[in-house]
Amino acid sequence: MSNLVLHPCSVLRPDDPQSSYAAALHEDPNNAGIAVIDPEGRTLANQPRLITAHSKYWMPGRTLKIKFLTPAFDFFYRAIFDAACEWLPHINLKFVLAPTEDCEIRIALDWKVSASAIGTDAMLAYTDQSLPTMGFNVSELIDMSKISLPTGRTFPRFDTSKVWSPDFKRIVLHEFGHVLGAEHEHQHPDADIPWDEDKVIKRFAASGVSEESVRWNMFRKLNPGDYAYSAYDPASIMHYNVPNELTHGDFKIDNRGRTLSSKDIEFMRAIYPPLGAPLAI
Repeated sequence: MSNLVLHPCSVLRPDDPQSSYAAALHEDPNNAGIAVIDPEGRTLANQPRLITAHSKYWMPGRTLKIKFLTPAFDFFYRAIFDAACEWLPHINLKFVLAPTEDCEIRIALDWKVSASAIGTDAMLAYTDQSLPTMGFNVSELIDMSKISLPTGRTFPRFDTSKVWSPDFKRIVLHEFGHVLGAEHEHQHPDADIPWDEDKVIKRFAASGVSEESVRWNMFRKLNPGDYAYSAYDPASIMHYNVPNELTHGDFKIDNRGRTLSSKDIEFMRAIYPPLGAPLAI
């Protein structure tokens, strides 16, 4: 078995597609239709959306408030927030930590599988500030071998500059890519990953992940008529690692240590252009 970790993520699906559609349009009427960019870079005309297929982007210029619902060290909150903010130089949005206010993005730190609502779906639970819109599996964020326990003490001492796992930043940026409205890149219409489905399902069953969740978040291909997308980008922050032992033949995708790809930046810059610039997607 390789050392390549898959780092699963689940998309939090809305119970009511009609409410999801209404929340998206309330935020930005442009969510009712998208201009699809084909693999040759040509922009197709805006298309009317089905209730179950619409974009979920925030209004450019928006400030998204963020708070954590799980008790933890302040440095832990700050590290996640700082990693998420690496999106900000490329988009016309702002993030602020607002622990005592009503927030669009509410983060739990005690989930078995990292997950996030897609874009404006986060607003569906806004009236219940106790409900998370995102969650992390903390064991994927921390390298436990780098946490020391001083002799005679029961309280762990952290070297905060070294405690993070190698893919800490990638995992955080991935979940916040969902916050921005991005779907999984390995589910791109042009992705052709030869998953060994039985092996993948068995691997995740051991962690309590259902077959239905695996099929929805990994094997399901996105309908090209339902989403804004550019050319398939296996280096995208939204793409899972693909271990060779979970595929047929000799196939793998290793994105360890990578952060935002050039296509990630280009795409989100088009979604959230500077003030006064036309919306390109």
